[in-house]
Amino acid sequence: MTLRGLKNTVTCLLLAGALLPGQRPAASLRASVAGGVFVVNDATDADTRDSVLSLREAMNVAAGATGPFTPQERSQLGGCAFNAIGEITSGCGAGGDTITFSPPLTQIILTSNLPQIIKDGVTINGAVSAGTIIINANAAVNFGFRVNANQVTLTDLTIVNTSGTGNPIRLENNLWMGLQIYNSYIGVLPGSTSCDGASGITSRPYVAVLLLGGSGMAGAGLGTAYIDNNVIGCAVNDGISNQEAPYVYVGRNVAGGSAGNWIGVSRGGSNIGNNGKGIAVCCGSTTTGFQAQGNHIAFNRLHGVEVQGPLEGALTDNDVFDNGGAGIRLIDSRAIMLTNNLAHANGSSGIWLHQTSSTPGQTSDNKIVGGAYFRNGAAGISEHANANANTWSQISAYANQGLGIDKQDNGTPDLPQVTVNSITPVAQGAQVSGTVTSDILIGNTYRVELYRIDPDPSGKGEGRSYVGSADVMWNIAGNKQWLIVDPSGPGCYSATLTESSFISSVSSEFSPNLGTRCAAAHLPFVLR
Repeated sequence: MTLRGLKNTVTCLLLAGALLPGQRPAASLRASVAGGVFVVNDATDADTRDSVLSLREAMNVAAGATGPFTPQERSQLGGCAFNAIGEITSGCGAGGDTITFSPPLTQIILTSNLPQIIKDGVTINGAVSAGTIIINANAAVNFGFRVNANQVTLTDLTIVNTSGTGNPIRLENNLWMGLQIYNSYIGVLPGSTSCDGASGITSRPYVAVLLLGGSGMAGAGLGTAYIDNNVIGCAVNDGISNQEAPYVYVGRNVAGGSAGNWIGVSRGGSNIGNNGKGIAVCCGSTTTGFQAQGNHIAFNRLHGVEVQGPLEGALTDNDVFDNGGAGIRLIDSRAIMLTNNLAHANGSSGIWLHQTSSTPGQTSDNKIVGGAYFRNGAAGISEHANANANTWSQISAYANQGLGIDKQDNGTPDLPQVTVNSITPVAQGAQVSGTVTSDILIGNTYRVELYRIDPDPSGKGEGRSYVGSADVMWNIAGNKQWLIVDPSGPGCYSATLTESSFISSVSSEFSPNLGTRCAAAHLPFVLR
């Protein structure tokens, strides 16, 4: 058995399902040791024997420090047992501890990096009267919370002004799983409307949330990390960077519920963009199972989301807009499911299926279902010349500066594989028919999708509204005709073709326009 496999097995055997105080109901595993509950009541970053308990002291206890502690400090360390001189003898420091904060506290200014979290099941809950406790690195400290343990929960925290190449939150290596980050502000303060001093930002983090591997699995509550309902921004590089961590869920909590993050954009819509990508996932099969759901991702200087490497994953119901590059960029990636995403007003394509290799098929078997891709600086969907076996269905693409769909990623229409030939008014609306122009092979399925379109200057329809579909199969008569009824009545139409075999499927660009008002050419949208 590998080290990673052994770690997962031991973790599953040693962790139990008890919830910690203040924890959301969850399916995650929990440390078998109940642990203590520590209440931080010191606004300073001191580590001295005095009458109050600092965050640094509480984290040291959670890491196994035994003291001695003063009577006043002991009163804040609930669940710990002490000897006569104030040293911890049992009850806490072995995992499962919870750190909370006295409600009147508002901010703790760090003077050096905090102790690492090295025991399983630790929770740090920053809920206070003002909302969330502010952990201010004061532009002199590199790191906020460094996690080197399983089943760690960080919630209701504001972590700002880390410096250099540091991170507000960092999962340190590939042994750990079960990290939860939620209801927090990472890299920005609550109410921030920019990344400058006016919003209290004196130093921008290098990467706001950095995952350096993980040992997550595909079971309920067994992922490497769950990141939901946070505001993440102002990073010098990426907002969230997943480097080799499997089964990371961005926008989903450990119980399976959806609560998206605001990445590069505030809850009120202000620009707090990261200087790299909103979400970056890299590299290879070790990041399998990545999912992003229901997130708002905007104003990042590069791409909204970039996924690189062959892996399985899903992007669902994300709103990705006003990013400098593509909305969503897949590089050399396979079997990614993109469902009902919005990608609009981005500097490049809405979705960009890119490939670095000249070997065909490094970017393949990705499926785009539903969603809308509009007002982007290039195509709605771009597919690299060497990418293949990618499909799209029931999409909406319109008002892009490039084509609605651009296979070959060359900016020019390709030869159609399907045509719209006639439109006949009928009692049910309009009967639209056409022809599949490619060869029809026995055993393959040819699905035609019909769209009402926004015309563009190329004469290729950008399919704004999906109408319906029809399948064409091989037949001895050689009939390649299809027919779809549009209940809305006659309009301007375009169509796509998806050919499926037992090996793979591939979709086409939009066909040439046909119908009424098709000459009303769409003028390219000019991005700000």
